[in-house]
Amino acid sequence: AMKHSIRISDISQWLPAITKIITADFSANDEVQIDFKEIPYEQFTPIHISSIACVKCFLEKRGIKCSCQHVPRPTLSISKGFNLWQLDKAYLETYSHNICRILKQSFYPDKDLSAVKGCLNEALYNVFDHAEAKDIAFICLSLDPITDRLCVAVCDLGLGIAKKIRSHFPEILNDTKAVAMAVENSFTTKSRKHNRGYGLDNILSCCNDDDTFKIISNGASYIAVNDKISTFALDYEFPGTLLYFEISIYMLPEDEDIFEEI
Repeated sequence: AMKHSIRISDISQWLPAITKIITADFSANDEVQIDFKEIPYEQFTPIHISSIACVKCFLEKRGIKCSCQHVPRPTLSISKGFNLWQLDKAYLETYSHNICRILKQSFYPDKDLSAVKGCLNEALYNVFDHAEAKDIAFICLSLDPITDRLCVAVCDLGLGIAKKIRSHFPEILNDTKAVAMAVENSFTTKSRKHNRGYGLDNILSCCNDDDTFKIISNGASYIAVNDKISTFALDYEFPGTLLYFEISIYMLPEDEDIFEEI
């Protein structure tokens, strides 16, 4: 058994760095220590926490001990740090129900959160329907109660939505076009009966102008913010899918049920 120490000092390089870790030729019983000591706490987001959790899970399932140093620890509170859940296919809608229940009871009793629940459900079903994540998938959330912005990241180490789409549409010759197609209006590979057209485009439509929507899958990245869309090829291949989106809850409508009860 060997011990491997890996230091990641630039947060902008975290994804290619952990991709190298996933594809490295470690042996069972090896130890891998990933150190983020040089990265300030405030630079971490749900994107980083969910993907780091996937890497740790991936290695440990292969009998490789993994420790992550100087990484923010997940919390039970959605508004005081990072709320991290490992996903189980049997309980997907339970996650969205519980998350919206917490938001409703503790922060936004007057808001209609049905759009949030719909976005969460689509993001979670995407992991298991299209990305074929099996059991290495995490969702991480954080809420800024000052700006009323909910930040959500879902990461899996499955087939990858780009590869999944290209397997259905062989005329698509690269991952960049495949990821862009995944966000087109009501796109679905129709792989599961509960795909009812509430697709990734609906998640994007729930994002306000200054909210960020991002997909990284296989060899491509798609980013939408302020009505500007950027798609580009990566110089590495991420073995899975990373979906990130923000919802400005203050922009959501009031809950009509409340007024009906008055």
